[in-house]
Amino acid sequence: MVESLLFVLIARRLYQLEPFCMLKKLLIIDSDSTTAQELKQLLSIDWKIDSARTGKIGLKLASIIQPDVIVLDLLLSGGIHPLDGWDVIKILKAGKNTKHIPVVIFSEASHKDLDDLTQMAHAQVCLSKYDDGLHTLTKTVQEIIASKSSS
Repeated sequence: MVESLLFVLIARRLYQLEPFCMLKKLLIIDSDSTTAQELKQLLSIDWKIDSARTGKIGLKLASIIQPDVIVLDLLLSGGIHPLDGWDVIKILKAGKNTKHIPVVIFSEASHKDLDDLTQMAHAQVCLSKYDDGLHTLTKTVQEIIASKSSS
């Protein structure tokens, strides 16, 4: 609990110091840190990438940093009362400061379940960790940013 509070306070301070940062902001909410590490390697040049391993910290960071895109795993764990990805996306889409942020579900679901997941989760798109992989995720995130810039 103390670590979470300290993390949020530090994040808030860092973003107050960088109000005119031109990098695109990506928030990864995934209890598996491997996804975040690999995405940071693929996107690190043009992106400010933050990650959270629990839903609670992810929600706090989303509100503070206002990312351009959120990558969310539906199967989250951790904490005393963990929020899963379903809880997180419901809260994000209900929040006045976060409902505009596009969410990409990056889950262990198979392709046959993804269309249903996209509608049920109110996500921009759902991708399978196993079938689509990180390169497809990277391309999708970049396409979302490009479409936001052109509109």
